[in-house]
Amino acid sequence: MYFMPKIHKRGNISRNSKYKKDITPKIIKSSLFICVILVFISLSLTSDIFYDKNINSRSMSGEQIYSADTPLDAPVVTELPIMDIDGRYNVNWTTSSGAAYYKLYRNTSSISSVDDLSAIYTGTNINYNESVNTSAHYYYVVVAYSATSSSELSNCVDVAVELTISEMYAVLAGISDYPGTINDLSYCDDDVVDMRNFIISEYGIPEENIITLLDSEATESAIENAITTQSAKMDSDDYLFFQYSGHGSAQFSAGATTSWNINSPHPYGSSYHQLWHASSPGAPAMRVYFDRCAVDYWSDCYVGDYYNWQTTYVNWYYGIDNTNFYSDWVDSDQIYVELIAGGSTDWGVDISHYQIGSYVAPYEIIPYDGLSTGMSPSELDAVLDTVPGKTVCVIDACHSGGFGSGVAQSDRYVLTAAQNDEYSLEDSANQNGLFSYQFFNVWDAELDVNLDDVVSYEEIFGDLYTNTVSRSSSVGYTHHPCEYDSVDNEVILNSNANISTCTDKGSNVNLTYNLNGLGQGTLYGAYYDIPNQEYSLEHANYSMIPSNTLSTIEIDYPSGTFTESAFSSILAVTYENVTETSNYSISLDVNTFTTSDTDGDGIDDTTEFYRGLNPWSDDTDNDGMNDAWEFQYYMDPLDGFDGYHDCDCDGLCNLEECQYDTDPYSSDTDSDGLNDYDEVIIYSTDPTLEDTDDDGLIDGLEITHSTNPNNPDSDSDGLKDGEEVNLYGTNPNNGDSDGDGWNDGIEISFGT
Repeated sequence: MYFMPKIHKRGNISRNSKYKKDITPKIIKSSLFICVILVFISLSLTSDIFYDKNINSRSMSGEQIYSADTPLDAPVVTELPIMDIDGRYNVNWTTSSGAAYYKLYRNTSSISSVDDLSAIYTGTNINYNESVNTSAHYYYVVVAYSATSSSELSNCVDVAVELTISEMYAVLAGISDYPGTINDLSYCDDDVVDMRNFIISEYGIPEENIITLLDSEATESAIENAITTQSAKMDSDDYLFFQYSGHGSAQFSAGATTSWNINSPHPYGSSYHQLWHASSPGAPAMRVYFDRCAVDYWSDCYVGDYYNWQTTYVNWYYGIDNTNFYSDWVDSDQIYVELIAGGSTDWGVDISHYQIGSYVAPYEIIPYDGLSTGMSPSELDAVLDTVPGKTVCVIDACHSGGFGSGVAQSDRYVLTAAQNDEYSLEDSANQNGLFSYQFFNVWDAELDVNLDDVVSYEEIFGDLYTNTVSRSSSVGYTHHPCEYDSVDNEVILNSNANISTCTDKGSNVNLTYNLNGLGQGTLYGAYYDIPNQEYSLEHANYSMIPSNTLSTIEIDYPSGTFTESAFSSILAVTYENVTETSNYSISLDVNTFTTSDTDGDGIDDTTEFYRGLNPWSDDTDNDGMNDAWEFQYYMDPLDGFDGYHDCDCDGLCNLEECQYDTDPYSSDTDSDGLNDYDEVIIYSTDPTLEDTDDDGLIDGLEITHSTNPNNPDSDSDGLKDGEEVNLYGTNPNNGDSDGDGWNDGIEISFGT
């Protein structure tokens, strides 16, 4: 008789033993409407659609290239570098005589037509500061436009962008519901759901980078295919995070025997009661050998691992007289035999020895379809060999230590719930695997032993081990996590930047810093000449890969007559639009900053200094966006390329959003139902006011009702459009809604 309430073992599947525990206007192409086109273009080029020479309307898909008897000369685009590593470069082209504006097109394959492309830039400039955030091969062409004609396509130039960024991809597999019911577990699917939430919230990994396999989805081939799919997206700077939660198995082997001479009286008395105990520290399992066991029907002989036969004894003998047999295995390094007479007598028991059992290779994890033959370490190792970067494995299964040691290779970090000869428990109180729950809850800033401002896997393992051992012991079976670390430096997946020292060396400043986790790092170093109000950005690296180790750099003083009064450094790492920064500033002479705002940008001089900005210019990076506005919207006032990003994908780049005072993270700033781009470019409404003409009808509804959002009385009948729609039910586009010859406004005034 043996059971352990509220504790489930993950995968005690033995292979050779009976012991089993278990929006957009398009230019009309018809010649019938050519006059309309000419008027439209003429108005566009003279209206305030072109609010600034650098910022103009964007073309939409399906652009028509004009033709004329004397077309414009095609611009010539300057060749781009063969390779770019930070996604930041300039696209330049020649002027075309007679051109009023130009459109720049981008594609990921060679461009021979722009009919199905949208322009990424429309304006009068002959250069464009490009900024892309995805590695790819990019192609560009330019077309010149006048009021009546367009040029042929320019030459097509291209650049291969290989961004230096550390990304993370994940494969999470958990099986609670195996075929049938006897092998089912309770919380493996919860482990996967909770791990998904954990890596999204803690590491910022995008959901599209995660493949989740639950229950019947988690077959061996599905796990292999998922890892292969993720590997194809990765490069050497990336991480694969692999989680498995489910059954694990090992080969059970009977081992050495130890003499243990146990004899009851022959026969035992009617009130006889005796308990015997033997131990073999560290043994996975033990059993005893009976030379004879003769117990009458009213008496009991128990064999188990604890002196509490009602819950933990695995053998219960009564009414038998058998010789030369082994008891069942007891999953412990302690074994107890208890004989209790029931008011009558019999011959009794004679035990000659006990035997040790152990779990040995082959170790396996058990996918949904693996109850007969599981997934071996060599099989997982083979598919992990396709990963070009580093791999982090978290395995919560019985015997996972043995499995984990088999996949521990260079550039891999493996955590397992138990040693090779141990079970891994489920924890009903916390509704997770016991080890998984401890993993989710062990992360504490106080564990930052090396004080680099971030906690690594290596730093949490000690507490993870202690907490798992303590919790598993408290519920009746102790198991010990294992760590296999074959990764250079620490394993840190939280994006983190930390400048630890900043030292003046007389001709340069020496920085020591840590850039950790995922994403791409930037490092700026700026000097200040306070008496002469001069600023010099001497170092700007936009493409740093987190190394998870302490690094140093020397940034030389500016040359010439520059007087070094102060130095400020900014280290940042960005992953999926989340940026972590570290600042370090030092004075180099007696001059200091004040709290005044010399450049009038809304940020006082002292604050600008600590942030590495130019306190004598309201736009440090000269990208057209005020420093304070960039900080307000979490942009980088030292990055001159971020003005061309479109954070909310509304068609307006950040620079345009700044100029029109719209929210760069909301496609509809005023929540009137119109996209900011449409308001600015198509309808000329105010994207910051929901009702531009203040007629009681918000701009989006004006478009729905075909009224003029810039005219409070579209049909000039004396009634505001909002009154007609919301109050009187009249037609805001018809001054005489009922066709009786009387103007709607007059009818209302006379009460008709």
